[in-house]
Amino acid sequence: MLRIWIPLIAGAALLVGLFSGIGIQGWRDSTLATTVTPTPVQVAPPRAPQESGAAISSAKKLHRQQDNTKFGRKRER
Repeated sequence: MLRIWIPLIAGAALLVGLFSGIGIQGWRDSTLATTVTPTPVQVAPPRAPQESGAAISSAKKLHRQQDNTKFGRKRER
């Protein structure tokens, strides 16, 4: 009698524990995904307006720097 029932009970307990663990982990994963909050993004304060000549000059310099970095060239000084 013990040769049949003890392995049968142990096998059933193993299966119940396995499926219970899978169900609990699935439940935990689904609740964690809905409670995750996004990280706030910090926005830089607006800059003061510049004179028109200075703004154009700095825009040209910025454009040249971007072109140089796109093509792998070193920055010119």
